[in-house]
Amino acid sequence: MDPLSIVASVCALATALQVWLSARAEQSELTHTLGLTVTRIRAIILPFQAEETVARLEPTVVDTFRGLGEALARTRDHLVQLDGGEPAGQEPGKQKGVGRGKGRDVLLKTFNFLRPAEVAKKLREDERQLTNQLVLVLFGVTMQSFFQKGEPGRGGASASASAREAMGGDVVLSGVKNEEIREFWRDYVGAKVVCVPPQIFIVSIKTWFKAGLPESTCRHLLLRLDEYAVGGVTPHSLENLVGEQRLRDVIEGFKQQNEAKSHELAIDSVPRPFRHSRDSATALPEYTVYPNLPLIIWVDDMPSNNIGEVTYARSLGISVIELTSTALAKAWFEDNEEFVRANDTPSRIRVISDNARYESDSVLPAPSPPTVSPSQPQSEDSFYLNMSAGEHILRYLRGRQYRMPVLVYCGWSIFTTQYVLQYEEAGSTVGTHVVRAYCEALAKRKSSDTFWRRFSS
Repeated sequence: MDPLSIVASVCALATALQVWLSARAEQSELTHTLGLTVTRIRAIILPFQAEETVARLEPTVVDTFRGLGEALARTRDHLVQLDGGEPAGQEPGKQKGVGRGKGRDVLLKTFNFLRPAEVAKKLREDERQLTNQLVLVLFGVTMQSFFQKGEPGRGGASASASAREAMGGDVVLSGVKNEEIREFWRDYVGAKVVCVPPQIFIVSIKTWFKAGLPESTCRHLLLRLDEYAVGGVTPHSLENLVGEQRLRDVIEGFKQQNEAKSHELAIDSVPRPFRHSRDSATALPEYTVYPNLPLIIWVDDMPSNNIGEVTYARSLGISVIELTSTALAKAWFEDNEEFVRANDTPSRIRVISDNARYESDSVLPAPSPPTVSPSQPQSEDSFYLNMSAGEHILRYLRGRQYRMPVLVYCGWSIFTTQYVLQYEEAGSTVGTHVVRAYCEALAKRKSSDTFWRRFSS
C-alpha cells in the first residue's frame, strides 16, 4: 500500500471511530475516555492526509501510521463486540433462533457470548496502545522536521537516516510489557524499527528461533501478526499474539499446531467452552451452547439477503449461525475455540461470508456505498463499508490455523475476490446454485469437494 493510501485509510478510520464514539460518549466512562483519545488522534493526523504532505513523509514516519492504523482497527473490532449485545430490531433479553440441526431448533444466544467485562478490558488496553502509537507518530514527525529544518542543506536519505537514529528504542518499545519480546525486537529486528516488512520479520524470527520454521508456518504466522493487512509487523502485534507467555513457547506451539494433520475426530461428548479461568470460584456463566453438526457460520451484514439459502441449508439438517460483522464472527470463534478446533474439518464446519459489508454493531439498511469523506460524519451505527470483508475473515481464520472451507458469496464485488486464490480451502461465487451445492456437500459430510474452490466459481 502506498503512503498516501496508508495515511488516508488511517484518517478515515479515526473519523469513523470518532463519530461512533461521540454518539455513545455518555454510555460509560470507557467510551468517553476512548472518544477523547480518538478525537485527539484525528485532530493531529488529519492535516497529514494532503498529498503534498504525505509525499514529504519519510518511510520511518509512514511506518508509525501503519502501527496507528493497526491499533485503530483492533479498537474498532472490540467496540463492535462491546455494542453488539443485541441484534438490530430485537427486543433486549430475547433470544434468537439461529440454527436448526437434526430436525430440531438450536437456540443460541448468538450475541450473548460477548462478555462486556472482557471486552472492556481489551478496550482499556486498546486505549493505552492508541496513546503509545500516537506518541510514535508525533515523535517521528518531530524528528523528521528537526533534521530537515534544523540542519541547513540536510535532507533526503540523510534526514531519513537521522530520523531513524533519533527514534530511540526506548520510544519504540516503551509500550511493550513482555521483556522477551523487547529483547527479541532489540537484538533481531532493531530497537528503532517501528514496523518491519513481513519477509524481514520472518528472517529475524527464524534466526532467533534456530529450530527451523516451515514456510507454511511462516505464512500463517504472518497472517496472524498482520491481521489487518497494514503491510508489516509491529512490536505490539507480536505482543498481542504472545501476551504474558514466553515468545519461544508461543512460536513452538504455533509450529506444532500448523504441522498437525487435519483429521476427523470422534467426540463422545462435546467439550465445555474455553474460558480464561477454570477456577470454579471465578468461573463465568455459560453464554453459549454448542450447535449440532454439521455447522455453517454465515457472516453477512444483511441476513435478509440470504433467507432462501439459509432456509435450504437448515432443511438439509445443517445448523446455521448468522453473524453481521467480522468483529462478531471473531468473538464467536474465540469464545468457542475448543469446539471449533475439535471439529475443524470440511465435513463438519464451513464458513460463508459476503465480500463487502458495513462493519457495525447492527444491520444497516443502506443499499449503496456511502459518499462520505473522512471529514464528514457518518451514520452513528456505521463504521465504514469494508470492501475487503471476505479477505479479512479469511486472514483471521488462516492466521489462527483454522482449515475449514470459506466460500465468499457476493454480487457486484465478485471481480475483487481473486484473493481467494492465495488461501487454502477458499473460493468465491455469485451463484445460488454453487452455495446450495456447497451446503449439500457439507450435509453429506464430504471433505474432498473442489468445484467451488476457485475464483468466481
